[in-house]
Order: sequence, then structure tokens, then C-alpha cells
Amino acid sequence: MKLNHDCMRDCLLYLESVNNIHISIDMDELDISLAPIFIETMFDDMTSWTNHDILYALFNLEQGGYINASKQDSDNGINIFCVNYITLQGHELLDSIRDDDRWKGIKKGLDAIRNYSLSAINAIADGMMTGAISAYLSQKTGA
Repeated sequence: MKLNHDCMRDCLLYLESVNNIHISIDMDELDISLAPIFIETMFDDMTSWTNHDILYALFNLEQGGYINASKQDSDNGINIFCVNYITLQGHELLDSIRDDDRWKGIKKGLDAIRNYSLSAINAIADGMMTGAISAYLSQKTGA
């Protein structure tokens, strides 16, 4: 199955938008809980993607260390799959691909080098960020 990078990005954006940390203080007692985000909810909410695209994107994001997920296996495969949270590495990836114009530029770069790996996405995003910072600093210093 082919990894759909647009779906992967949308999954990260979706996961970031969900407030799944619950904090309550009752009689000076702190209670913090992390509610998992079940894949069925993502299927229902992310209707522009197929269930297969979403699941495959999440599997790859987990393998890459971008999300923390849990699954429960059954005789016929997986019967529960949920995302617990986006990792720091996942937030860093998302921050580098969040902007729509930057994402379009990254995808053009992927097409140009014909490498569609997550490491290529990171490398192009880092290069674009470095270039943007250099241009900004040159403009500020008049160099």
C-alpha cells in the first residue's frame, strides 16, 4: 500500500486539534488523564480520506516515532487501535509541514528528487526553514 503524505499530514493536524488531556482538581487532589483517540472517531471525522489511507498513515507515523499508539490484536488482526498522543518528534515534523504554502513547496521538492520518504520530507522542510531564516537575517542586517 502506498503512503499518502497528504493524509499523513492531515492525521497529524487532526490529532493536534483534539484535546485529549483531561485535568481536574477535586478537594486539592490533582487528577490527570490522557484519553486515547480511537481510529473509528478519526474515520468518522476525516471523511476526505479512506479508512485504509488513515490507518496506513497512522501505522507509519507510529513506526517513525511521530505518534504513540496502542493496539489490541485479535485472532483475525487488530480489533482496537487508538492514538495516545503526538510525540515531540511528531510535533516537530508537523510544525515543519503545517503551513500550506510550505507543504506545497515540500511536495514539489519531493517530486523533483523523486524521493518520497519521511526523511526526505524532513530534509526538504529543514532546508526551506534554513533558507527562510537566512533570508530573514540577511534582510535584517542588510547583508
